[in-house]
Amino acid sequence: MKKILLSIAFLLISGSAFAQFGELLSAGASLFGGGASLQTITNDYITGSKQVSSAQLKLLSAAKYKTRSDLATSAINNLTTGATAEQVEEANKIITEESKKVQEIYSNAQLKLDANGKKQFAAGFSDFAIGLLAYGKLALSVKGYRPGLSDLSAAATAIAIAKNVPDDMGNLKTTFSAIYDYAKSNNIEPPKDAAEVTKLLENF
Repeated sequence: MKKILLSIAFLLISGSAFAQFGELLSAGASLFGGGASLQTITNDYITGSKQVSSAQLKLLSAAKYKTRSDLATSAINNLTTGATAEQVEEANKIITEESKKVQEIYSNAQLKLDANGKKQFAAGFSDFAIGLLAYGKLALSVKGYRPGLSDLSAAATAIAIAKNVPDDMGNLKTTFSAIYDYAKSNNIEPPKDAAEVTKLLENF
């Protein structure tokens, strides 16, 4: 946490840092009318992360894969408006690990789902698309995030989000491709949001 707070202080006093981030700030402004606020960043992160996480559980369950531990479930549930930077880091670690497991499972051309599995897969795919839209839009907005002086703890959380979310998008993009390809190969209709997600992912 000390390192994060020192980073905040550096960003607040460094004119060169502002100049460096100036171009990226316009991306956030276009989505949030002048830049993403602490509350907006945190709330959108919670919404997108929990949606993606829930979707991945459905996708894993559809393939009869043992889902997460109680400790991991607790880490996801701890994503609230008061989440710390450390809690964001832990939740992101879980989402990343489960995302890679989804990729591994649905890249297997030999995998065949039963009727109930296909139903769960379709529900998970739909939820994943919705979550990825929220997550992707947040990833674009936080590239230009610049903290204020009002609340250093909240700013530390927002900075952790701004660091993790854009990095996560490459992994989640690969996950989307894996489940989309699996759906096509097994005559499962993709969700209505799939085209919008595909277009958004061109930014990553």
